[in-house]
Amino acid sequence: MKIVAPPKSIHKSEIVNDEIVVTIPVKKRWFEIVWFIWCLVITTPLLYFFGKIVVILLLISAGLYGNASSVDFGDTTYSPGAIGALLIPVAIFLLTELLIIYSLVWRFAGKEIVSANKDLLVVTRNLFGWKSYKAYKTNEISALRISRPTDRWTEMFSGFRRILGLAGTVAFDYGSKTFRFGDGIDEAEGRQIIKKIQSHLSIFLPQFEVDGKVIGEYN
Repeated sequence: MKIVAPPKSIHKSEIVNDEIVVTIPVKKRWFEIVWFIWCLVITTPLLYFFGKIVVILLLISAGLYGNASSVDFGDTTYSPGAIGALLIPVAIFLLTELLIIYSLVWRFAGKEIVSANKDLLVVTRNLFGWKSYKAYKTNEISALRISRPTDRWTEMFSGFRRILGLAGTVAFDYGSKTFRFGDGIDEAEGRQIIKKIQSHLSIFLPQFEVDGKVIGEYN
C-alpha cells in the first residue's frame, strides 16, 4: 500500500518586529497559461494587421508615404473619421494583448505578500519589484475564513477576478464588503495562514482569539 506524503506548503511566513508577513507565490495554472498563449497567438496577427493599415493611412494623409499608388485601397477617402474608426480595434487588441502578457508574467513570477499588525492588514501584489497595495484597518476586520465562489458566474469569470486581484481562498469581512487574498492556495494551506495571522493578531486584538479554531469556515 502506497502512503501519500503530506504536500508541503508553498507560502512562507515570518515575524518582523510586531508584524507577521506571509508570502504566497502565485500558483501556475497550466490550463490558463496555455489559454493565454493561444489568445496571444490569435491577437498578435490582428493587432499587426490593423496597426499596419492605420499607420499606412496616416502616412498617406500626411503625404509621407513614398509609394501610395502601390497600396490597393480603391478610391476610399482617408478621412480622420475612418482612421479613428480603425484605431478602435487597434486599441482593443493592444489592451487585450497587454493584459494577456501581464497575466502570463504574473502566473510565472507574481506573488502576494500579506502583512498584518495591530493597525493594518496589507495585501501586496508584487511583480518584479512593481507593487500594488491594499490596506485595511485591522480592528475593522471580522470573520477571517476560507471562502470559495458559490455561484457559477463568479466561478466562470474567476480568471478575470484573479487578474484584478479580487479572487482568493482566504476571505474576510470589512465593513459591508468581503475581500479575498491567497489566490492559488488550497483550503488546507489557507487554514494554516489564517491560524498564523489569528495567533499573531490575538496578542493585540481580542476579536482574533479563537482558541486554535478557524472561524467562519465558509460563507
